[in-house]
Amino acid sequence: MAAENISFLHVSNVKSLPSPMFEIELKATFIIVESNGGVDAETFTEVGRIISHVIYEFPLEDLINDGNGAVLDMLNSMRVPVQTSTVEEIAASAARMAAAAKDGGSKVLRMRVGIEAVVHDVPDFGNNDTDDDDDDDDEEDEGTVRAEQATEKTGKSDGGSVRKGLSDMFGRGGDG
Repeated sequence: MAAENISFLHVSNVKSLPSPMFEIELKATFIIVESNGGVDAETFTEVGRIISHVIYEFPLEDLINDGNGAVLDMLNSMRVPVQTSTVEEIAASAARMAAAAKDGGSKVLRMRVGIEAVVHDVPDFGNNDTDDDDDDDDEEDEGTVRAEQATEKTGKSDGGSVRKGLSDMFGRGGDG
């Protein structure tokens, strides 16, 4: 089965924005693997993929002042396994773009991020709330999520994407 092309349209009403905004389009591909072999198994078999595609909007000042916190919250909300270096790389790129464009008069800055995360289990995309209270009314406004199974590798066309492959996720280095 061939992988499907995912396309969508996102329109921002820039005239109504009180202050400049920063949009991060995040495409997270969760590669689900099973270990082949014994205790020290070094090989893994891909058993499926889930693709989650979300656009997050931040006030420009939030990314300049606390980019790491904003990016960490974004990745955690999508259940992406978090590595400090990944958070710092995305936040630093966003902060550089935001600072450079701060005085340029742009109302919306956009950045695309692609992450491949190798996981053993399907992430729980259910309730974003980590505590047990029933106040879920704010959680629905973070963005729309589209997840689908794919059996073939999807191509990377975005040169600015952050990509973490199998060897990085399992701590074996590599050229990821």
